[in-house]
Amino acid sequence: MGFSNSKRQIKPKDVLENLKKKELQNDIRLYRQQYKKYEILDILEKVDNKEVYKVLNQEDQNIYCMKRVEIEDNLEKIKKEAETLSELKSEYIVKYYESFEENNYFYIIMEYCETDLEKLIKKCKNDKKIISEELILKYVFEICDGLREIHSKNLIHRDLKPGNLFINKENKIKIGDFGISEKLKIKNKDNTTQNIRGTPNYVAPELFSGIYNFKVDIWALGCIIYELCTLQVCFYSDSPLGIDTKIKNTPHGKIDLDIYDIKLQNVIDVMLEKDYNNRPNIDEVYDYCRALKGRNDVRLFKSHLIINRIFNGMLDIDQNEENSETINKLLSEEIFRR
Repeated sequence: MGFSNSKRQIKPKDVLENLKKKELQNDIRLYRQQYKKYEILDILEKVDNKEVYKVLNQEDQNIYCMKRVEIEDNLEKIKKEAETLSELKSEYIVKYYESFEENNYFYIIMEYCETDLEKLIKKCKNDKKIISEELILKYVFEICDGLREIHSKNLIHRDLKPGNLFINKENKIKIGDFGISEKLKIKNKDNTTQNIRGTPNYVAPELFSGIYNFKVDIWALGCIIYELCTLQVCFYSDSPLGIDTKIKNTPHGKIDLDIYDIKLQNVIDVMLEKDYNNRPNIDEVYDYCRALKGRNDVRLFKSHLIINRIFNGMLDIDQNEENSETINKLLSEEIFRR
């Protein structure tokens, strides 16, 4: 049998995959030298001094998410995030398991989720499909439930966005990433605090002035509901100055009323009031959506059963793969409409 001397053409994708594998192998090798309890299975995110991994606990054989942050001068901030997460008890918030410090790194072990709303929205947009009102309402109820717990602890999340709303194998929303959450420190007649943090596209108008309260999370949720309905960011600009101007001065868009109930548009409208005094609190948002949901109970229950079937046993999904099996199967079901 002869062998060809021609070299296989290496595609850019192959190079990237090989680099990722090599990087992962190096991380695994380093990690196994330091710890024996957790085994790295995949790299989920690497940004600046933060790394997030999918890991296997070799004691209980369960899958977890491990966040590793280089301490430098950030130890107090990192510990605060772990403490915040450990205090929150809701089935719609990413569950905290443990945290520890080792070799100039701080580690947080959390519940592992297969995907997030950002990936779902992107996949729907690419496939020219929409998300049903029933599923949107289901997600909104779950986010509201998680926010109720957060706000009850006198905490503001401050960075709600699709990328921080994770989805587990049971299709439940899990609010995560409390890196910039904070206690409401300044209590005056408006119950406001001062400072500005967050992702620009979801930042409430009052955050630009640095004086705000819990209603910044309501604004962000309004932007998220709009995005779930339209698959478009509610406020977008290429520049920080541009996004500032748009958020403070430009009316938000409208959803397609041939697809969604006008009452859902009304919910978005009241959540995106420029004056935070005119926005509802999280309990009121929940009640608005519950009233809207009344006519959809049967279909919502059916959708929930479909989702549970889809996710049953799917523990080994690559969260970094845009065309993940999870999203593809979701999109094939009847809860999504063209």
